[in-house]
Amino acid sequence: MLPGEPSQAESNSESIPLVASTVQDNQGPQPVACDGSATIPSSSFNLSNTIIGCGIMTLPFNLYNCGWVMGMFGLLLVGLSSGYAFNLLTVASTYTGFFQYRDIALHLYGQKFSLLVGIIVIIYTFGSIASYCIVLRDNMFWWSDPTSENDYKKKSLLWGIMTFIILPLCLLPRIDFLNFTSLIALASIFYVICVVAGFYLIVTYVPGELLFNGPPQAFNFSIDAFTAFPLFTTAFCGHYNSMNIYRELKDRSVHRMNITILITMTVTILFNSAMALFGYFAFTDSVASDVLRTISQLSDASVYFQIANTAMILVMLFSYPLVSFGVSKAFQSLIWKPGHKVPFKWVLLFALLNVFVPTIIATFVSDIDHILSFTASLCGSPMVYIIPGMFGYTISKREKGPKYRLVLSIIMIVLGSFYSISGFLSALYTIIIRPALEK
Repeated sequence: MLPGEPSQAESNSESIPLVASTVQDNQGPQPVACDGSATIPSSSFNLSNTIIGCGIMTLPFNLYNCGWVMGMFGLLLVGLSSGYAFNLLTVASTYTGFFQYRDIALHLYGQKFSLLVGIIVIIYTFGSIASYCIVLRDNMFWWSDPTSENDYKKKSLLWGIMTFIILPLCLLPRIDFLNFTSLIALASIFYVICVVAGFYLIVTYVPGELLFNGPPQAFNFSIDAFTAFPLFTTAFCGHYNSMNIYRELKDRSVHRMNITILITMTVTILFNSAMALFGYFAFTDSVASDVLRTISQLSDASVYFQIANTAMILVMLFSYPLVSFGVSKAFQSLIWKPGHKVPFKWVLLFALLNVFVPTIIATFVSDIDHILSFTASLCGSPMVYIIPGMFGYTISKREKGPKYRLVLSIIMIVLGSFYSISGFLSALYTIIIRPALEK
């Protein structure tokens, strides 16, 4: 669902988290308008649903790249810094009275930087929908054997799904009827975690069920370890929607939103930690970038694993139009003024781009980490850490805010820069340069 969906009167300009509303460069701080009706539990539910997605499937692979001790340290570091970024966005929203990245950036820094912020969010979200296509393809368990024939069948079915199911959904002017997928998404993710945990217990403690995997590694001091940071960021990213959720919070305040963030991050860290540890220790060095793809390729995978694959297909199937809708509105906001009625031919063009360009990418890219490593390092880290850190720093300087916020904002900028640069360079080497040298 779209967390924190506004009323009908507001929906044209703020219902999609990527779309900027109209503001003036010289507009000063103003009170946050209108109060919401969402409770803390419902807001926590919506924010958790925004964060937990296909990124959780890559976490066992992250521990393989880092070693499980180093990997869990990285997971907690990214999780905690991501949680504080939610707080900085809340402070920025309260200070400016706006609820979108681009609106806040326009208010604080002007038109040029706000345009850059909008493009960053578009690129990251576009990479996310491309990864959805790969998850759809990887979870087709009925063609589990890694043969060229099965690969062709998976890609053909993917094109059919995208053309005849996803594309019509992406053309809907409103997609409110997909709100029920929030419950399906979290329930499905919880079921998948239980399945992976159960599989770990079986292969570890049931005689005769051991897999021929290497021993788990506590540390991995190689360049591969740096590729984990962008993927960890993806597993904790929901920031583009957090301010919409804050806008709809009843008796809105930074304190009440902090409670929402605390509940959300507790649930998210527990879910992500469980998936990472159980998935890694079950498969160790044979784990793929999508843990469910590893399970689907087992010849004796039971019906429980097949249900897990099916659950992820459904989650991706009904989540895709939500993200695609946001990307389309973001593109439109860069071309037309807010409130302008976009001709249908352009709506169709954006939908075609959102559906078929990611499908083309998924046709030729085999692993989900190949996409997320680049989009998360180049755009995810700025969106999650650097930009919120800049907001926090600027606001703290202007209003003489607490020194701890000023210091932590600087730390967020430094961490985000490290995640971005190290993640991009390591992904460039491990995914492109090293395979070319090994040929």
